[in-house]
Amino acid sequence: MALHNLLVMAESLQADVAELLGRTDDSEVPNMGFEAEIVLNDDAERQAFTHDTLRAFHRVAEKYQRGAGSGARYKGMVCSYPTF
Repeated sequence: MALHNLLVMAESLQADVAELLGRTDDSEVPNMGFEAEIVLNDDAERQAFTHDTLRAFHRVAEKYQRGAGSGARYKGMVCSYPTF
């Protein structure tokens, strides 16, 4: 994934959160987020991590994706990038 794609995702997240903050009246907005720092020793391990993460995310998304249902819609994002 190009770094530009990460920037687009970050901008989308920032815009969505700003809009949610503008719509709320001090009530809780259901949300969840997680952050983890991991160590990947080489390119093969990075590729395996990417594959495993995408497979897990797709499995969860498919489980709860119901098309045009009437339930509350949520957006999910997964990304990873090196820290320096």
